Amino acid sequence: MGFFVRDLHRQIEQLYTQMNIGDSLIVYRGQGIIHSEFQKLKKSQAGLLSFNNFLSTSTDRQVAALYAESASQNPDLIGILFQMEIDPTVSTAPFVSLDNISHFGDQEKEILFSTHTIFRIGKMEQVQDHVWIINLILTKDDDVQLMCLTRHMRKMTQQPTAIHRLGSLMIKMGEFNKAKEIYTTLLERTSDNDRQQRAQVYHQLGFINAAGGELTSALSHYQQSLKIYLTYMASDDPQLSPTFSNTGSVFKQQGDLERALQYFEHALYIDLHSPQSNRLKIATDYNNIGGVLHDKDPSHRGNLAKYNIQPNCPEGI
Repeated sequence: MGFFVRDLHRQIEQLYTQMNIGDSLIVYRGQGIIHSEFQKLKKSQAGLLSFNNFLSTSTDRQVAALYAESASQNPDLIGILFQMEIDPTVSTAPFVSLDNISHFGDQEKEILFSTHTIFRIGKMEQVQDHVWIINLILTKDDDVQLMCLTRHMRKMTQQPTAIHRLGSLMIKMGEFNKAKEIYTTLLERTSDNDRQQRAQVYHQLGFINAAGGELTSALSHYQQSLKIYLTYMASDDPQLSPTFSNTGSVFKQQGDLERALQYFEHALYIDLHSPQSNRLKIATDYNNIGGVLHDKDPSHRGNLAKYNIQPNCPEGI
């Protein structure tokens, strides 16, 4: 699946460079969205909208309108006809015509955009019961708001790519399903040779799983992250402290207190010996260890300040 996503993205980019596109065009997409998501869209007018998956559109308004009208028959949905203005002279977002590729030939006059294409939300108009037209404008490469948002997200999340930053923002907003979708897509598009990015993505997926109570998946992703990190990092590298600590938290929630203690201890060892000491992280490490010791023996009154931390990396990674 990962190979398919990466290959499709590359094909779209390659075909886009070969297309002779000079004039602006308008494409359409009809779909249904739930009422709560529609209210969010209305409140976001003039803001930015990102489509996380490959985006299928049509140059035929009637074809797209059929999908919107069909969706409006479901009382739980609002039928939306997106009308998208594309100016290829000011944006390099890749897309391709599927007239000669699609199973439907040129019947649907399909235009496919690559993942994470970003639009600005324009005019919104209700045209009939439960059916709205929403105008979207493909963002310019030099869009001021997009550039400011990108800089802000880069500063806030300190992640290396736009998709990373979007995923981190979704986590901060509590949109864990969207974050999981973004990071799963990113993992599929990341080469096996890019160890750093794969390790980072596994860590983020572990965090998302843990937040959703999916402890088995969280543990698997955290350990996969550590396994990759340890192929090119020392086990006491300061960057690994959060992953060891988070893995310990999952073990604690699963009731495996011995393993939890091992991971919390190693996180503390890393933070105590880090060149840039962080008192808050060290205090958190001691608190985590104290919580495990209390769960093991509620009557425990040991002095954590004298707790003997050994520089041993937990086994079984």
